[in-house]
Amino acid sequence: MRRRDLIASAVKPLLPSAYRQVEWIRSSGTQYVDTGLYLYGAHSKVELDYKYEQTGDPGSTWAWCFGNSSNSTRRFAFLSHTGYLNGRYQNAYGAQWFPASGSADSRNIDYNRNVAVQDLNIFYLNGSQCGTAALSDFVTAGTARIFGVGGSMTSMTLYSLKIYYDGEPVAHFVPCFRVSDGEIGLYDLVRGSFFANAGTGSFTKGVNV
Repeated sequence: MRRRDLIASAVKPLLPSAYRQVEWIRSSGTQYVDTGLYLYGAHSKVELDYKYEQTGDPGSTWAWCFGNSSNSTRRFAFLSHTGYLNGRYQNAYGAQWFPASGSADSRNIDYNRNVAVQDLNIFYLNGSQCGTAALSDFVTAGTARIFGVGGSMTSMTLYSLKIYYDGEPVAHFVPCFRVSDGEIGLYDLVRGSFFANAGTGSFTKGVNV
């Protein structure tokens, strides 16, 4: 292969020509994406590259970043900002909540870019373990959402999200927009599908990649 062909191959876009990748997309608190995937307590790992934008105290509401909690004993959801915990994160796993408020693992909300990972029953923030629940084998009652869980939405900037089953990638969402109409959403590199906003209003986006 000639040198210029090697260069062209090296910079080949990740997405089909009908979509343009961007650095991030941001929700205002009314947008969300349904992943179409269920989560499994003993089999799922999720990696979220994000920046929290929710400001103020949500009071008695829950401002979730990702997951499903439609059944109180089969929840897999994380990064909730709630007034119940005085501005600290909390995750839901099966019938459990963790980390406990006031525990050594408890983390204050921050507004930096972070990478959050929930690997089965263990939660990591930027590579540091900061919460563990008792391992439980369950499947969520509904499919996982990004930018909110049920009616509990949040304002968040998303850079990427990956989902694994037993170590195998089943989704890798990257921010993008559809060239034909400018619709902003996420493209799943694993399934080769575009996921548009399923809520109200519109996402905003970063610069083209």
